[in-house]
Amino acid sequence: MGLRSEKSCSLKSPPRGRVLPGLFLILLGLGSCSNYRGLLKEVDSVVGFNPLTFGEPARIEYSPKALRHPWMIRAFGWFHLDAFTENVLGLRRQWIDLKDPAGFLRERIPRLVGEAENRLDFLGEAAWRLLLILDKDPSDLNRAMSVEGMMRVLRILAPGFDPEDQRLLFGFPEEFERRAGPLLKRMEEYWPGLGKRPLLSEQRDDFATLLRDLSYLPAGNLIQERGRIRLFLEALSSETDPGLQKVIAEYLFESLRRACLHGLVVGLADRLSPEVRISAINAFFSLGKTKAIPWILAQLKQNVAAVFGPTGPVDTSPDVRRRLAVLCASMQASEGDLEVGKGPSPFAFMYQMAFEDGDRGLRLLAREFFAWILHRPMDKEGSWIPKWWRDHTARGATK
Repeated sequence: MGLRSEKSCSLKSPPRGRVLPGLFLILLGLGSCSNYRGLLKEVDSVVGFNPLTFGEPARIEYSPKALRHPWMIRAFGWFHLDAFTENVLGLRRQWIDLKDPAGFLRERIPRLVGEAENRLDFLGEAAWRLLLILDKDPSDLNRAMSVEGMMRVLRILAPGFDPEDQRLLFGFPEEFERRAGPLLKRMEEYWPGLGKRPLLSEQRDDFATLLRDLSYLPAGNLIQERGRIRLFLEALSSETDPGLQKVIAEYLFESLRRACLHGLVVGLADRLSPEVRISAINAFFSLGKTKAIPWILAQLKQNVAAVFGPTGPVDTSPDVRRRLAVLCASMQASEGDLEVGKGPSPFAFMYQMAFEDGDRGLRLLAREFFAWILHRPMDKEGSWIPKWWRDHTARGATK
């Protein structure tokens, strides 16, 4: 997988004659672990998550204080010596007043993935916090940034996007609980730290099968995705058997892929914020390029069809439609007729925009799209487009 799943930072002893440089590197190594933990503490303290009880807030209401080191320690934060200052110097974190709690959190959302260092366990901790922010943060910008963070996790785990990926098929919460309950019950006798004896070969195989079945189970909401990630993180940190550690890491990897894809789909359906939907559109396009566009159009169309019917717009926001038009302009003409499910093709979407969109600027943009992609002269009235469209659809009907 190309990822590290260490349960702790491993360090080697420095050679003789290089004690001071070696000591400095050791401190940096400790810091790379503890500094990330410190980042999580800051995020958790603002969003109201209690890592001791795994208690999530019903809705994120930013704390006016954050758990941080004193300013004199933060001034040397680039040394990444959190472990040294806490464990050696005894300087503990304090609750410090914040002038802008939402902005404080916003500055840290991109760092969750950026400082994870491609470690699978760190990426897991980052991902479920991003899922929590997407699910419960009132800030549109914070939710949009969390979607971007999940895209970055996916690019590390498994670059690319397949519109037919079964991980994009989600279940119902009740069905997930019904099917997950028996799996969790059977796992109890194998759970790391609870057994008195090493597992036998057949028990190890049974435990691995249960982990696999749980990781492949379609979740019904982001709460269930977060719970599954935390379960695998706990198993990975508690298991001492190297063989089982590898198995747990494999299914944590699978759970993260499912959860982040689920998060992007939820972002695409965010009814409150065009910014979040645009962030999700950008994420899917970044992962799948032009082959993702018909799938995106189908998802958006499905989201609004219940309100506006089959002839309604793909999205109610001009900003979203404008972003879609720009992405469609990156396609080849041969890709313009691709459809997914009941969604419109890029050509059909742009044709509707060219003559029915209520935004004059978008109508002109759509007409420019047809001129660009079909190598025709630009005509602000688009007088040639209806005839081309009739001929084009007629040719398609006779194929």
